[in-house]
Amino acid sequence: MRVVAAAAPCIPVGVRAECTVEEVERLAAFVRRHAGRLVVLSGAGISTEPPAGIPDYRSNAHARPVHKPITDSEFMKLPAKRQRYWARSCIGYERVRQARPNAAHFALTALHRGGWSGLHHVTQNVDGLMQQAHLPDAELLELHGSVHYAQCLHCGERVSRAVLQEHMMTANAQWLASVTAKYADHLARPDGDARLDEHDIVSFVVPRCGACGKGGTLKPGVVFFGGSVPAHVKERAAAQMRQASAVLVVGSTLTTYSAFGLVKSLLKEKPNAGVAILTSGPTRADSLSTLKIEALIGNTLARVLHAVSG
Repeated sequence: MRVVAAAAPCIPVGVRAECTVEEVERLAAFVRRHAGRLVVLSGAGISTEPPAGIPDYRSNAHARPVHKPITDSEFMKLPAKRQRYWARSCIGYERVRQARPNAAHFALTALHRGGWSGLHHVTQNVDGLMQQAHLPDAELLELHGSVHYAQCLHCGERVSRAVLQEHMMTANAQWLASVTAKYADHLARPDGDARLDEHDIVSFVVPRCGACGKGGTLKPGVVFFGGSVPAHVKERAAAQMRQASAVLVVGSTLTTYSAFGLVKSLLKEKPNAGVAILTSGPTRADSLSTLKIEALIGNTLARVLHAVSG
């Protein structure tokens, strides 16, 4: 039995469907000017538009209750919080697993393959949709990890999240039947999360590692809020910024410092570096940008790709 978290409409409220011809020309000129030395830094906003339709944390695209995501400290220290995470993930992950790339993902891959972005694509997203859009793993840096695997904190064994999903669904078959009936129209949340009432979580059977013989704690392969980006990932991202002459921020508010710090590091080393932003709403780098466009990302990038390729 499967239950898929229902998504709210994915078009951000008040965001233009199309930017102006002048804005397309300015962004295309920015891409041409920095061809081969441009880092793309993407965030959740690229995956909110259909057919991906994955909710994000901060945009006004989704009429849902405000909620606080789990923190790294809570997951590591509190068994009840781990149970809560895995129960909600068991429901919400199906939405992420079934998501498919949209025009934004494919346009970013095309810009990379055409040599326009050149350097590695750095993403804050954990949904794996850039890989589905055929951007090679070797040229993609997942700053906050991936929701598509989990790792044992005791032995280090990795397990596919899809495989783990099947195990959880088997171990919690009766539980799934009850929540399916109750939450048929529940609202999806970001990063494979879903809304569940606390009293519906207590009977959920938490998955454990089957490889080490210790029943080790499994942690998803993501950086939770309050957690640290692994040192080797930080260094790879920093190395990309050292080679760059500009950064194109797409679909991110840069609220997390792990992303905003990359923009700041670029400008500290190269004060005249270019910063272009394509997203909805304010970002932490608005005052640092040389170009800011607020419009639907897929449509805008498709037009920019046509302009630079024509």
